[in-house]
Amino acid sequence: MEGSVLIKDIDKAFGYYNKSCDLGEPSACLKLAYSYLDGDRMLQDYKTAIKYFRKAAELGDSEAMYKLGEICWKFAKISSSENELRMNVRESASFNPGFDYDAELNAVLTFGKTAETKDFEVQAHMWFNLAVANGFNRGSYDRSSIEEDMSLQQITQAQKLAREWQQRHKNKVQ
Repeated sequence: MEGSVLIKDIDKAFGYYNKSCDLGEPSACLKLAYSYLDGDRMLQDYKTAIKYFRKAAELGDSEAMYKLGEICWKFAKISSSENELRMNVRESASFNPGFDYDAELNAVLTFGKTAETKDFEVQAHMWFNLAVANGFNRGSYDRSSIEEDMSLQQITQAQKLAREWQQRHKNKVQ
């Protein structure tokens, strides 16, 4: 009996997070994003996690911006070729027994299709720029690290995308 009460309370809390996120509360969107990313009390769903990280970022949450940068950086080394992408994701799965190959692959493909650019290094740099500009200082270290593998043209593109993103969301972020 006690376990079923706990589940109802979790469901109720999850409902509150959903409502709060819908009303524009970035911390609720961030909580939902991490819950879906980690499979916390639900099935792991990368596509939905990314959706909530993006929503939290659009609402001005610098941690969500940073996390999107991390996600992009994770896939920066993967080629845009879908066949090579499948091989790399499958290789990652072999090192992690709990790895959900299909979910991870779908998340990467989905994220790539919704990204401002298909270049994950540029995308990661853009998100790290935005995180730092909004007070998430840890992003400056990662931004510097990823720059080591980027051309000047990619860095310039990332900075341009960050400025454009800020302009589109200027009422919510710095």
